[in-house]
Amino acid sequence: MDFQNIGHQEWAKLNGGQFCFDLSGSGAPALTASEFPPLAEPAGVEGMPGYGFSDLAALIARHYGTNRDRVLWAAGTSLANFLVAAAVVRPGDDVLVERPTYEPLRGIPTALGANLIRFDRRADAGFVPDLDEIAALTTPRTSLIMLSNLHNPSHTALPAGFLGRLHELARERRIHVLVDEVYLEFALDPGVSPGPHAAATLGPEMISTSSLTKVYGLGGLRAGWAILDGALRAHAFRVADYLGVNESTPSARISARVLRGLPGLALRSRKAAARGRAVFTDWLAGRSDLAEVAPAGGMVAFARITSGVNSRRLATHLAARYDTLVTPGEFFESPGFIRIGLGLPSERLAEALGRLGRALDDLA
Repeated sequence: MDFQNIGHQEWAKLNGGQFCFDLSGSGAPALTASEFPPLAEPAGVEGMPGYGFSDLAALIARHYGTNRDRVLWAAGTSLANFLVAAAVVRPGDDVLVERPTYEPLRGIPTALGANLIRFDRRADAGFVPDLDEIAALTTPRTSLIMLSNLHNPSHTALPAGFLGRLHELARERRIHVLVDEVYLEFALDPGVSPGPHAAATLGPEMISTSSLTKVYGLGGLRAGWAILDGALRAHAFRVADYLGVNESTPSARISARVLRGLPGLALRSRKAAARGRAVFTDWLAGRSDLAEVAPAGGMVAFARITSGVNSRRLATHLAARYDTLVTPGEFFESPGFIRIGLGLPSERLAEALGRLGRALDDLA
């Protein structure tokens, strides 16, 4: 295995929390102590027997309307993605990955010794993949297709029927499809099950991954999962045995408590997202140097700089002069774009966007 540097994660870890205004986030604001669901009992630290925490698996399964034997528990969506890919992919396989995408999705196949093949999600097509292009790129060596819904970084949704047609292709050619759905529930009403919208409900070739991080503001729990076929789940747990003995019991117990109160947390996130989107929309209306493909939901704007200002130079100037952090599109293979987090409180978000506007004016 060859684990290359993941530039975006390194940048985020070194820069997050270092600036007065941070527009680099992509999820719901972290829960405060007063917002956290009360625990019926302390979250003990004793180890959990067997594979996975059965109560937690049952709650996740109920959330999706599926069987708990299809739930793989993992420390976050990124680890779930890795465990699934490692269970499917062998050195020399072809793996198709969307472009642009979240950097670890394209890094995992390379680390596993696979041949990385890309298919495009173009801004001028609303970031919708071309199924004919995907079909043309598959070979007898193709073992896995990886993409996201909502798309990361644009937060656009796959159109109705797309996953069904992709499943037909995967079934015909005996290919697995992993869909990172960590942002999907931003596009659903509180209390609505992601099951009917999740790729994994379509058939054993399809896999959904997600977590409590982005939509629910609970990144610190490292609570993630995959919904997948039972035989593949068993293989993925064998991969997990090489990476750790057991899951974190306190995290699992707290996560189980949280899952019982998800509709309330989803409503909190939707309200925060609506407030942030309203502030951004008002600000964007006064700018002639940015354009955006409307997202399906969530707390980010993926905006193209139409004035020709270099996106990495903009991010550097914004940080140095205005003490404000924004994510340059280079981390998503999209020079000339910036990803703007909208999760700050309204007044702070308005101030941060004002600083971004001044930085754009400086460099125009």
